[in-house]
Amino acid sequence: MAKPKPARTGPSLGQEVIALAILGTGILLLLALFSFDPRDLAFYAQPAQDPKANLVGPAGAYLAGILFLLFGLGSYLFPVVFIAGGLLLFFAKEVRYSQKFLYLGILLVTGACLLQLAAPAFGPSLANPLFSGGQGLDGAPSPAGKMPGGYIGYFLNDKFLAPILGTVGAVLVFGLSYLVVLVLLFEFRPAELARAFGEAGRAIVDQYWDYRIRKAAPDQRIELEQKKLEIEQKRLHRRLAKEKAQAAKKIPESAPVTNRPSPKIVDTTINPFPSELPGANAPKISPLPHKLALEKPIGSLH
Repeated sequence: MAKPKPARTGPSLGQEVIALAILGTGILLLLALFSFDPRDLAFYAQPAQDPKANLVGPAGAYLAGILFLLFGLGSYLFPVVFIAGGLLLFFAKEVRYSQKFLYLGILLVTGACLLQLAAPAFGPSLANPLFSGGQGLDGAPSPAGKMPGGYIGYFLNDKFLAPILGTVGAVLVFGLSYLVVLVLLFEFRPAELARAFGEAGRAIVDQYWDYRIRKAAPDQRIELEQKKLEIEQKRLHRRLAKEKAQAAKKIPESAPVTNRPSPKIVDTTINPFPSELPGANAPKISPLPHKLALEKPIGSLH
């Protein structure tokens, strides 16, 4: 009899190949965006410079130019998400690619809109490389950066949402959408992330107190150690209170019993089946009178 194959616990071979392809694509996009020079493009410089300054060649130069044109500096989200997604695929058991690509598109659009909103605050530091203030282009930098969110961020924010909701409303809408899609894309829980940050913060506080105790004078160490113990005691009390509250929630309350029959009183001294007892139906014999038995002569017995 053939032995059953063990169940696969990690990603399949095809998923690992796809993960490598996505990881390599992310690295190529990162190189193309970082080494982008608008003078590599024929419609920006006549003639275009040769050899190309882009590390990925003409294909990388034109791909980076299209991404900067549409998404602005939000184009850098492409390689970041691709590299992170490729690494996560090595550990995931199953991935729904159609949903992931949809989330990626929404993430890029909302990121471009947020960059467009941040342009007045950061100025030329957020300048789009394809417009004024970009690398290799003549002209004075724009005081607000020129379309850091590309044409998508410009039209969705400047021409559509910001005139309706204002700057604050647009920040809230795009910011919340960005965070929700980020959670759905990488499948992490905000509560778990907050708990991890809390544990890291407590560890930093403990290291700080240990450092102060080591550096303190001998007469001050007892006082510092006492303060540290008080902090740990407060943490322990909070943890115990939280565990008690969780344990109380897990105990189910007893539900009232409905339609319960009324109790019956049974007399166990009464035999319910008298006919089944031995001798129950035998005829009763009355005893002889005592005087008659004594008056009979003794001779009659012979």
